[in-house]
Amino acid sequence: MRPLLFLVLVGLLAGCNSTPSGPVTEQGSLETGDGTLPTGEFRDTFEVTANEGQWLSVTLSSDEFDPYLIVAEPGGEQSDLDDSTPGDTTSVTMVLRAASSGSFRIVATSFRPGASGAYTLTYEVTDTEPAGGATESAADAPAEAPSDEPASGDAPADDAGGNAIEELDGGDAAPADDAPKPDETLDA
Repeated sequence: MRPLLFLVLVGLLAGCNSTPSGPVTEQGSLETGDGTLPTGEFRDTFEVTANEGQWLSVTLSSDEFDPYLIVAEPGGEQSDLDDSTPGDTTSVTMVLRAASSGSFRIVATSFRPGASGAYTLTYEVTDTEPAGGATESAADAPAEAPSDEPASGDAPADDAGGNAIEELDGGDAAPADDAPKPDETLDA
């Protein structure tokens, strides 16, 4: 009986590091009461586990606000993306190769502070590069800095750092001369 119990326990523990078997879709809404970024944008945070070398593909879509996507790797590397397709302010897609194993934080947010509305977030971890995917790990790629020019239909960002995020856990926005730089990372 003990060998069977051992096999069941090993199987359960092995499942702790398993990745989703297919795309995971989350329906959500940015709204009053959600956490906020230091610059005033509402945010919802999701976590997914990936192993070194695996691929993480994330798409955030909304017809009610301009989606902005942030992904923080276990080692603290951060990637930010506003518009993955020029002129498309309803959807953003990011594909990263995991530089290390662990938990990735996916932040669904908006380009403009205070923007709210419904969204769809889809993410998937795969062992092979998704079609049209990235060609480098997030650790090798610089964080995508928001453009000084607003996306179509957006107002310019109010702070010197655009939507570059220093930390996810809230707090006051940094003063303009201490504004986070686009290559700063989220605090783990």
